Amino acid sequence: MRSKHPHLVHVGFFLAVGLAIPCATHAQKVEITPFGGRQFGGAFNIRSGELNIPSAWNYGLILDFTTGPGAQIEVLYARQETSLEQRDQATGTVATLFDIVVEHFQVGVLYEPEIFRTTRPFASLTGGVTHYDAQEPGRSGEWRFSGGFAGGVKRSLTPHVGVRADARILFTLLGSVDYIFCTTSAGCLTGVEGAIVAQGLLTGGVILSF
Repeated sequence: MRSKHPHLVHVGFFLAVGLAIPCATHAQKVEITPFGGRQFGGAFNIRSGELNIPSAWNYGLILDFTTGPGAQIEVLYARQETSLEQRDQATGTVATLFDIVVEHFQVGVLYEPEIFRTTRPFASLTGGVTHYDAQEPGRSGEWRFSGGFAGGVKRSLTPHVGVRADARILFTLLGSVDYIFCTTSAGCLTGVEGAIVAQGLLTGGVILSF
C-alpha cells in the first residue's frame, strides 16, 4: 500500500471523515481535542536483524461525535517524528538508518458511562491505517492497516471546555512483505514475515465542546 502523494491522501482522508460523520449521525455534541504526549514501542524483525522505532513525542487531534447517551464516534490523527534504527542480528550493533514520521489514522467508537457529573471514564475501539513516511529523498513510505483500543478519563471544567487523558495501544499489521522502504539508489530493506507492530500512546489534551 503506497501512495505517490501521501500528504494529499491523509489530509483528504481526515477531512472527509471529519465532515461526513456529523452529517450522517446528526451528532448531538462535537468534541475537538488537540493533544500531545509520548509514543513508544515499534520493534519488528527483518531477515537481517531487527528494526526499531525509538520513542518520541507525538501530537494530533481527536474528534468525538456524540450519538446517544454515553456513546460517541471517534476520529483520531496522531503524528510521531522519530527515526528508524536497525540492530544487526550477528553483532548486536545498532545503526540509525533515516528519519521517519509515523502517522495513525483511526475511526471507531467510544463509550463513557454517565456515572459522574464532571468526570467521565471512557474506553474506545478503533480501526484504520498507519503511514510510515520515510524522511529520505526517493525512499518509499508504507501504508498498513491498523487498529487498537484506549482508555482514559475526561473532566469538564466548563460547559464548553475540559481536559482529557488517554492511554492507547495501536497494532499495525505489516503482513508478509518481501521489501519495505525502497529507493532506487540504496535498494530496499529486506522484508518482514507476518509482523504486528505495537505502539503505545500516552497523551493529554484540552477538550473544546460544541
